[in-house]
Amino acid sequence: MNLFDPEAIEFLQGPWLMRLATLGPDGYPHVTPVWYVYEDERIFTSTEKDRVKFRNIARDNKVGASIDWEPRPYRGLSIKGIAHVHDRNIRERVREISARYVPAAEVDAMVDWLFKGPRVVLEIEPVSVAKVGAGWQTY
Repeated sequence: MNLFDPEAIEFLQGPWLMRLATLGPDGYPHVTPVWYVYEDERIFTSTEKDRVKFRNIARDNKVGASIDWEPRPYRGLSIKGIAHVHDRNIRERVREISARYVPAAEVDAMVDWLFKGPRVVLEIEPVSVAKVGAGWQTY
């Protein structure tokens, strides 16, 4: 089942940040902006193992995410999903994510810096995707 239509997939290629929400042990959401890359109905991001979002996902892998832009007319995607943690052979995926946000000449240095501590890739498997805002061509 394709949850992302062509217009949403094109939107995901933009330079936006994703706001990732995880569930804290107190039941409240913890929201952080993250870099991401979209591929084959999945969204990938990365984090260090000592971060709150990783600890939250290790306990409960249900997540929410928002990817949006601010110019009018507003538009974005609201995503509910399941996060899968990968901790092996992840350097190339971290490089792909970084390359979306860092000038090409700085990508290798950024990836080296990101691997200063134990790192994981989070693969978000969407269970629902909703377009939000009036800026979409189609609904």
